[in-house]
Amino acid sequence: HQIEILSSKLPAAPAHTLPAFKPLMTSSSSKLQVSYLKSILKQIASDRFSEGELADWNKQSSIIRVKELIADVIASRETVIKERQQTLTSMLPQLNEGEPGHGKRIFFSRKAACSGCHRIENEGGQVGPDLSQIGRIRSERDLLEAIVFPSASFARGYEAYTIVTDSGRSYSGVIQSETATEIILITTDRRTIRISRS
Repeated sequence: HQIEILSSKLPAAPAHTLPAFKPLMTSSSSKLQVSYLKSILKQIASDRFSEGELADWNKQSSIIRVKELIADVIASRETVIKERQQTLTSMLPQLNEGEPGHGKRIFFSRKAACSGCHRIENEGGQVGPDLSQIGRIRSERDLLEAIVFPSASFARGYEAYTIVTDSGRSYSGVIQSETATEIILITTDRRTIRISRS
């Protein structure tokens, strides 16, 4: 019965949460595996999975329908990555010399909301990586990709999580720390939320 419920709920799971469900691919339920793979395709989240893990899933499964869907996820992943690279290549020549004052206004504006998560020197949030020295360690293309496709990758330790409590309340942010009894989450509006593991 629980497998039926989970299978029915998966298609509605947000794309960024799907990697958290990877253990489903080791489930003995082919129905659950099929539902999970269909969810990845539906949410166009195929690029959130590495080539290696998709190959591992393919090796572990002997079920034809699961193998077909894994092949679809692999094809989708290649298409998504190729389209992203084409977009970046077409945009690179349009980049001109930067104007720091204008960039600062955009960074701290409410519309862009960059400073809600990121910090430059002593200003901004601490949910995402500090960007004070980012121009020295990342290429122009890397920076363009991070701006145009912000969810394509996350710096290690800054992955976004959504926690849903037993009472149904939902909290999103970055896990600052964990103990045996609680998880401490920093939200995009800079609140620190302590959530009991129970």
